[in-house]
Amino acid sequence: MAAPAGVMASETWVGNMLRDQGLERIEDLKKSGVTSARLGDVALDIDGKQLPRSYAPLIISRAQELIYDDYMMRKTFGPHWRRG
Repeated sequence: MAAPAGVMASETWVGNMLRDQGLERIEDLKKSGVTSARLGDVALDIDGKQLPRSYAPLIISRAQELIYDDYMMRKTFGPHWRRG
C-alpha cells in the first residue's frame, strides 16, 4: 500500500481520518506526546485510490510510533492499559 504524497522518509502514515475532526485529534495527540502529528493533503484507500476531500491522512514521525501505539491502546482499552 503506497503512502500518500508528502510523507517524508522520517515519517509514517498511520491512517485516515475525517478532516473536520483532525484538529481536535491532533491537539489530543500532541498532549499525549505525539508532537509530530499532522494531517496530510490527500487521503488514499487501501488500493491507493484517492478518498473524498473530507478525509485526510494522519502522519507522524517514525521516532514517535511507539508513543502513538500507546495512545491508541489507551483509547481502545482504557486509561489503565500498560505495555507489558
